[in-house]
Amino acid sequence: MTRRELLAGAAAMAVLPEPKDAWQPLAKLIQDGFDAGDYPGAGVIAMRDGRVRLERYWGAYMGLGGDHPMAAGVRHPLYSFCKLVSSTVVAMAVQDGLVDYAEPVSRYVPEFAAQGKGTVTVRHLLTHSAGIPGVPLVAVRNEEEWATAVRAVCAAPLEWAPGSRSAYHALTGLLMAAECVRRASGGATWEDICRRRLFGPLGARSLSFATPDDASATAIVPRPKNRPSTYASAFGLSGHPAGGGYGTLRDALKVVQLHTQKGVWNGRSLLKPEIWGEMHRLQYGAEIAAARAAGKDPAFEPWGLGPLLRGPGRAEPSSGWFGFANQTGPAVFGHAGIDTVIGVGDPDTGCSVFFVTSDSPKPPERVVPLRCGVTDRAMEALTAKRG
Repeated sequence: MTRRELLAGAAAMAVLPEPKDAWQPLAKLIQDGFDAGDYPGAGVIAMRDGRVRLERYWGAYMGLGGDHPMAAGVRHPLYSFCKLVSSTVVAMAVQDGLVDYAEPVSRYVPEFAAQGKGTVTVRHLLTHSAGIPGVPLVAVRNEEEWATAVRAVCAAPLEWAPGSRSAYHALTGLLMAAECVRRASGGATWEDICRRRLFGPLGARSLSFATPDDASATAIVPRPKNRPSTYASAFGLSGHPAGGGYGTLRDALKVVQLHTQKGVWNGRSLLKPEIWGEMHRLQYGAEIAAARAAGKDPAFEPWGLGPLLRGPGRAEPSSGWFGFANQTGPAVFGHAGIDTVIGVGDPDTGCSVFFVTSDSPKPPERVVPLRCGVTDRAMEALTAKRG
């Protein structure tokens, strides 16, 4: 998409008038951080029951040609928020019978069984419990690079027994889950599969795993010391289903809101109730509860099949990084992207929020308070009674 297309219709702010002052705490929090120089720009969008209630932008972002005002049509690197995107597409393939969560990955990618990985299932990949987090991967910007990355994971040994614990799989899990879907789909590219199954039905034109065109309005995040000359040189993760996608805030929020609406979009069920329900089921809930009852730290994080879940009881440490440590609703879910992106939703209230900064907040200790503060204030405003 061209810069003109991306910026067409950009609005700095869109707020429902009632309750009149409900959004002021959120705006002040972000404004204060901007004024203090914690970040050069930020954007937030919030929705309830399918209606955008707030969309607002601060400051500037770095592009190839210099700094530009943050605006609605700017695309941002989504980093690990892409895991929610890609796991949704995997779920759609499961829904159509192409892939089964319970099946070994080697059923779809036979060479993956090497080095003792024959018992790793698709479910393990999506819950960060496959035991292969440490495989160093290269870019996957084209078919040759994708194949090289898949071979690297297939050749890697297990680091622990699959399903015995969880630890964040930054790139490997979703890469192999996407490869399973690709092979079951006749070898179509991940970009084409995502556009046909998810981006198109959502009307999310800006979402893409392709390296941005150099003429596009795309933020370079985090801001490097020296401005790159091309987006290809700026983004080494492009194409990775676990972290190499891009999109505007409004289009990224559509993915969160699809889950907040339990898989329904514009009256159409994109995810069947049982498929959505399994994605949002605490996959290792029994193990977490048992560890807590014994006074031990759980060996598992509260993952669904893609999203991190708030779950019952006290919040786990990861909930802070994902922006919802202070939320108490057990159905709250979301995903973060490095230290610049969060998307959070609550199916019980119909509320969702997406927040970005145009650089890593500084100092780093402010990331979690900022994220949780944005979520808390957005959810409070979204659920406030009319005065």
